[in-house]
Amino acid sequence: MLRITPKIAFKRPVEVSISPEKIEKKAYYGRKRFSIDELFSIEECKGSYDIFFDGDFSMVRNLGRRMKSGRIYVKGDAGDYLGAYMKGGEIYVSGKVKNWAGACMRGGKIFINEDAGSWLGAACWGEQYGMRGGKIIVKGSSLAYTGFKMRGGLIYVKKVKKMCGALMRGGTIICSDAGYMCGALMRGGTIICKKCYLPPSFSKCSTYFPCLLYTSPSPRELSTSRMPSSA
Repeated sequence: MLRITPKIAFKRPVEVSISPEKIEKKAYYGRKRFSIDELFSIEECKGSYDIFFDGDFSMVRNLGRRMKSGRIYVKGDAGDYLGAYMKGGEIYVSGKVKNWAGACMRGGKIFINEDAGSWLGAACWGEQYGMRGGKIIVKGSSLAYTGFKMRGGLIYVKKVKKMCGALMRGGTIICSDAGYMCGALMRGGTIICKKCYLPPSFSKCSTYFPCLLYTSPSPRELSTSRMPSSA
């Protein structure tokens, strides 16, 4: 297992792709280019994960980008594009994640213990489709455009602020509160939620009227009712 820790407290975004298959030797910190050894401390140790990120990585982008297998654990917060374009493997984050987590992913699993930013499982700029497969589980909430242009896979999140499943064409989103303008311009897929604010373009296709909730049986009906036999 590789244990990676930042050497300095980053005040600007760091562009570097780190995955179990490939670790880039160069990284961009702001406008300057550095070797990865100048920004991070990398050492081998025993553990069940392939890569263990220890520290604040909230300004580090592209962790687990395009990964195909293996396991990554982030002890703390993670930056933008976590697990973007990933096809397999598992990523666990104990803290928060910024924008574009799981963008354009096709497989694998991402587990976020706290909140996520905007564009969760969405399409990156210039991409026609967003998430196509895999699972994203967020124990907290996310901001806007969760599942934007989604085509497949599963997203579970506690709450979405707005535009959940916009331009969605496939896949499933499960949340307790889907927020404002849920399912705007969606053409397919499924959004399961307890509470949402639908756009005016939506209309009811059927009416469900459970009579048992509005009528109560009489004492005579209760006395004559019987459970069906096992036969």
